[in-house]
Amino acid sequence: MRTPQGHRPLNQLSQWAHDNYVEYKALKNAPISSRKGRRARWKPPDQERFKINFDKAIFAEENCSGLGVIILDKEGQVIASMATRVSQLLQPIEIEALAANKALEFARELDTSHAVLEGDSLLVMTALKSKNIALAPFGLLIQDSLALPSGFSKFSYSHTKREGNTVAHNLAQLAVSFTNCVIWMEDVPSDVLSSYHADLAGIL
Repeated sequence: MRTPQGHRPLNQLSQWAHDNYVEYKALKNAPISSRKGRRARWKPPDQERFKINFDKAIFAEENCSGLGVIILDKEGQVIASMATRVSQLLQPIEIEALAANKALEFARELDTSHAVLEGDSLLVMTALKSKNIALAPFGLLIQDSLALPSGFSKFSYSHTKREGNTVAHNLAQLAVSFTNCVIWMEDVPSDVLSSYHADLAGIL
């Protein structure tokens, strides 16, 4: 027979559900301008000529991962975008670090000399900024990435929330449909066009 204490988790769950419902109602009833202010958006680089956004995707059922990269100039115009499938299922933080590495390699190939690398993984971006390669299990990937900015004449790092990284995230999600790396020069695939236009509208 359960003791009265056994009912506490149910009570806590009920309270949690109530609190979240109240929060949801408050957000729903908030003025539109207030709700918009909470959403992070892609922002053009301050001084660098280009911004390189990257993200990862995990496809557990297919036992693989995906990477997405988009490079934009300070006006928000697409320089190039990329989606590639990785034929193994890595840990989320590992595939995020790999995505950063591939994004830098991609940007180097396109000769984007002044750039900022931006991703939504705080751990990966912190490791890159601090040059801390001791963060297991992705220290070696960080080490490889740290060697790449030497090819840029001006380079920096930036962390954003997922909402500010939507196009890169959507590109990574597309990678499950491909067997090889797919690149779009000065364009994005139609599947992510709406999210790109949303970002562009935010800076106009």
